[in-house]
Amino acid sequence: YNMYGWWVGELNSLVGIVPKEYLTTAFEVEER
Repeated sequence: YNMYGWWVGELNSLVGIVPKEYLTTAFEVEER
């Protein structure tokens, strides 16, 4: 999925596919 810009994310035992841009934004906010 990475080549299509989507990542497989896991939250509270639930696995789903999320946009890479969404994850990148979330990580950038946490680092600040």
